[in-house]
Amino acid sequence: MRLVSEQNPEDWMDLLLPGHSLYSLRGPAHYEFTHKILKDEASFFDGQKIP
Repeated sequence: MRLVSEQNPEDWMDLLLPGHSLYSLRGPAHYEFTHKILKDEASFFDGQKIP
């Protein structure tokens, strides 16, 4: 999962979100960042491919 700042798109963070997970965002993470699940070909975390 990738969070990208709406104010500065150069500020982003990838999070490992295992399949069938539930996540909850609040505060700035919820309101000031976009959240997206990456396409399979772009899905890497810490150098490892995540299917």
